[in-house]
Amino acid sequence: AIKDGSRWTRDILWSEDNHFRSATLSSTFSFAGLETLNIAGRNVLCNVWQEEVTSTRPEKQWQNTFWVDSATGQVRQSRQMLGAGVIPVEM
Repeated sequence: AIKDGSRWTRDILWSEDNHFRSATLSSTFSFAGLETLNIAGRNVLCNVWQEEVTSTRPEKQWQNTFWVDSATGQVRQSRQMLGAGVIPVEM
């Protein structure tokens, strides 16, 4: 389970302009409060988590947000950057 202040680091690989690239991403999670989402006519109480992401190359920072069902732990909604400098995607 995610706890306030949880951290994790991962290495990612991708190709760009026919070259392989890599970077290390570090994340820190913080609890941002409770919010009720209306999903298919049903109110669902969610824990809201902010993820602060730092990339080594390019040196960038961005934020992702997750709404996690407080009863089941299921992610009900998210707003995530797919990479540094990319428009966020809401799911």
